[in-house]
Amino acid sequence: MVSPNSSLTGANDSAPSTEGLTEILRNRQRRAICKCLNSTPDGTLDELLDQLCQRTPVKETDSAERHRLRIRLHHVHLPFLADLGVLEYDHRRQTIHYRGHPHLDHLLE
Repeated sequence: MVSPNSSLTGANDSAPSTEGLTEILRNRQRRAICKCLNSTPDGTLDELLDQLCQRTPVKETDSAERHRLRIRLHHVHLPFLADLGVLEYDHRRQTIHYRGHPHLDHLLE
């Protein structure tokens, strides 16, 4: 699991700091993940993958790219967001619960 440094989480270690929010917003895929999960906060890795692929032009989501995105979600993006406290991700069941963050949700609108 990716462990962000302590400066990415706030003082209570359950909410991202301003720097943590910046790290989320700076990455196109993380922004898309949070937007999808903001509208459907509970789901599975495959449901999120389907939503993300629907947002991408068809030619860019061939089976190989879909597989690469699934791996990035499972090993990079979801653990990173979980470490920041934005969501809960169960690796074994591949289930997601989006907690959100008021500032993040506002900035994604």
